[in-house]
Amino acid sequence: MFAPSFFAPLTSGSVVQSRVPASASPVLILSGSTYSRRAATVFNHGSASLYLGVDANVSVNNFYVKITSGSFYDMEKPVTTHEIWGVWDGANGWAMITDRRSGE
Repeated sequence: MFAPSFFAPLTSGSVVQSRVPASASPVLILSGSTYSRRAATVFNHGSASLYLGVDANVSVNNFYVKITSGSFYDMEKPVTTHEIWGVWDGANGWAMITDRRSGE
């Protein structure tokens, strides 16, 4: 099996996984000030669309990424180290977050 040319596994570090319940009000998806973050993935297990933004003012009209039900958003390089907030247009399900961090 061949890895894509951008594939660069972490030589040291950790993977932090978490679940965030769906909410029609803004919720914190990824915490900020994580300078060791090297990549992150947000998978929408909800039955509604998930909208991501960089502050608690995220809404279905004010967002930077829309993740439909059963889809994911993969934050590769350059990845933000700021907070990521999310809101659903319906409150059924959850988001699965994988935060890959470097140990360096």
